[in-house]
Amino acid sequence: MASMDNKRYAPVHVSVYDRPEHFKQCIESLKNNIGAEETTLFISSDGARDSNSLVKVKKVREYIKNISGFKRVFLFAPEENTGGKIRREVRQKVQEYSDRYIITEDDNIFSPYFLKFINDGLRIYEHDEHIRSISGYMYPGFKEKKIKPILLRAYAGWGTGHWLHKDISPEFNQKHFALSVFADQNVFKKINYGNPHLAPMLKRIAEETLNAGDAIKSSLILKNDHYSVFPSVSMVRNIGHDGTGEHCGINNMFSKQEICQIEVVYDRDNDLTCDDADQLWVFNYFGGKYQAIRNMLIYLEKNTTNEIYRIICRNAYRSFNIFSVNYLHKKLNSYFNL
Repeated sequence: MASMDNKRYAPVHVSVYDRPEHFKQCIESLKNNIGAEETTLFISSDGARDSNSLVKVKKVREYIKNISGFKRVFLFAPEENTGGKIRREVRQKVQEYSDRYIITEDDNIFSPYFLKFINDGLRIYEHDEHIRSISGYMYPGFKEKKIKPILLRAYAGWGTGHWLHKDISPEFNQKHFALSVFADQNVFKKINYGNPHLAPMLKRIAEETLNAGDAIKSSLILKNDHYSVFPSVSMVRNIGHDGTGEHCGINNMFSKQEICQIEVVYDRDNDLTCDDADQLWVFNYFGGKYQAIRNMLIYLEKNTTNEIYRIICRNAYRSFNIFSVNYLHKKLNSYFNL
């Protein structure tokens, strides 16, 4: 049973591998947060895969020994590399510890008000079934005159608060869900025209070449008409797109992102609503109409047994260009009722 303290201050699960400098910046920024001294850290530190990572993993674990400024620190550090399994095991332990939790990887730097924003949101929206997470991150370039919480049909995993009773169960099968999306045209359209970035990832998940929990959560939010709370100005800066992380290229747009240095206050007298203009901005941020139409070729490929037709769709997706948008849109309009 979760204690009252655990309800006020959700535990934070930080996963780390072999980036000691990233990890140190992450922890130090969390340590400077309001409420850090009442916050319990769960750290999953996977073992080294090879000799190149061994020294770095040792540095990570030496630093962990000296972490202070938090209520408690639980370290889970297997000698052998588990291929990420330790992260999932620790997530389970966090969920046994509290009915809410915050997740982050080692390459996020936080505003001093991040923990307060997440914990306040977890308390305020605990019983709202439509709201599924509290995000500390906001996508670069979002224009908002006032610093405030906003509601979006979206999910961002860079520093995010969750409730156990509204979370995905451990038995959730990513592949089966992805296949179900491609089996239902209406569901596919709903997800694709909410976030065009997701369809290529769902295709890879269905083919078992990708494991991407954030893509699944984003898709579920769109499918079920759920929401996440976001700050209008990001309270998280990601520094992992520097060539050191897995599944990340090199892009300094994220590491240069300004983060909010003042408290983002919830207006308890007024319910949050999702602004259509904000949602359209998210749609365009993730590729917009161009990418959404292109993704229809993925749907067509997944829903034909004709291998020649599959090859045509696959090649058309790869060679797709802006000049073919209007032509393809007209051709697909009658099929998809866009």
